[in-house]
Amino acid sequence: MGSPPRIEEATERLPGGFVHLARWLDVTASEPVELEVIWDGGDHVGELAVTERGAKHSVPILGMRADRQYEVRIVATNSSGVSSEPTTLLIDTEPLPDEFPAIDVVAHHPDRMEPGLTVFDVTNRDVRAQYLLALDGELEVVWYADQTWGDVRVSGHGTLIGQRAGGAYEMDFMGTELNHWAREGTTGIDFPKLHHEVFPLEDGSFLSLANGVHQMSDYPASHTDPAATQAGAVKTPIAVNIGADGSTLAQVDLGEVLDMYRIGFDSLTTEGGLLDWGHGNGIVPHADGSMIVSLRHQDAVVKVSRGGELVWILGDPGGWKPAFEPYLLEPIGPDFSWFYHQHSPEWSADGQLLLFDNGNHGQTPYAPEPPAERFYSRVAAYSIDEQAMTVRLDGSWDDFGPQSPQYAAAYGDADRQPQTGNILATFGSNVAEGDTDNADLGYGAWSVRIIEFDPEDSTHPAMDIRIVSDRELGPKGWWTYRAERIEALHLP
Repeated sequence: MGSPPRIEEATERLPGGFVHLARWLDVTASEPVELEVIWDGGDHVGELAVTERGAKHSVPILGMRADRQYEVRIVATNSSGVSSEPTTLLIDTEPLPDEFPAIDVVAHHPDRMEPGLTVFDVTNRDVRAQYLLALDGELEVVWYADQTWGDVRVSGHGTLIGQRAGGAYEMDFMGTELNHWAREGTTGIDFPKLHHEVFPLEDGSFLSLANGVHQMSDYPASHTDPAATQAGAVKTPIAVNIGADGSTLAQVDLGEVLDMYRIGFDSLTTEGGLLDWGHGNGIVPHADGSMIVSLRHQDAVVKVSRGGELVWILGDPGGWKPAFEPYLLEPIGPDFSWFYHQHSPEWSADGQLLLFDNGNHGQTPYAPEPPAERFYSRVAAYSIDEQAMTVRLDGSWDDFGPQSPQYAAAYGDADRQPQTGNILATFGSNVAEGDTDNADLGYGAWSVRIIEFDPEDSTHPAMDIRIVSDRELGPKGWWTYRAERIEALHLP
């Protein structure tokens, strides 16, 4: 069998300065070896097998909890199958920062949850604390970064990819930047800014949203007076497909496809001096290569080809001119209701569109009656028949037990989970729970709820967490953009 290998040195090393609860473990052995590494924090154990032999290894230790001492046990095995005596060292993880959000657990049933970790961004609007973090199945923080992200998900090869720093950004869980697609990034692109979504495709390209600008002399100036107009620069969403090399593979300016004289509530607001006509906030691929785009200020989700041909419009038909009527999906079935100021479309192969319905205003400006006094948010699922040009409401969920329904005035997400069929819903900026405003609950102006539920029984969530601030100490509160359930923290 021969002599056992020796571990000659084992030391810990911090990753990049903005990543926490992670370590590099540098191991030097007397000969090429495989490694088995186990870290034990008393109430939490992790392990990693390194099967590629080498005399020197840098091993990522990921998934540790805060403010604990971990005993790390390392065993090396050579090509003859002979193992070393264990080598141990201690790693002390840092406590969470004072301004870190407290996770209020409303409901937690691990046996009914989708396996994996919950990853989301969170921002404190009072002290501007910003984090991207991961919770394990016991809702303990096991990784976080001092960074601002918008949309973020794990790619097919185990990296984080999303919208950050004005473009698309990719890094690993140890904080190593792998790419930054931006006008001034490591990979240059043709657009000054990308926003709201980065959806990676199998060919290495991704879908995202950019902005166009149209100068108009007669843009609508009122929700109630159709004769009132104004001159100004109007921002329009551009659906883009960008290659791995930064090249533009497709671009469709929705202002050139749709009616820029149709406005929704908030189409008269400005951002950066530009009238925000459509406010694109989501883009996902269709199986036929087309793009599905969410337009919040139009209360519409549309499907367009890569060449800019309109296929259908899903949304309240109020205000669309006769030329667009052939593209409007006709509602069928019982208990149908439209969505308003929606976020985060998710398309499935069977023709179902899942989305987060923020519910702002509860109607378009073209409705004959004034808006309701209170609004509510929900998750909604629609089945679309492109041949018949019809749409059916398959599901609507707003009752998650106590303190329901809720109203998230901005942001939101809804993701169906592959193993359990559960839906992970993100109420990104709640301003009310039940019929009670945040102010009357003692919360800051915005708060967060992330809820995982079975579509067959939404009133008993598998997971329900809340992030709030005390109104006296943090009057602005917390918000998040989206949450994702991922399999694990790992390097590609």
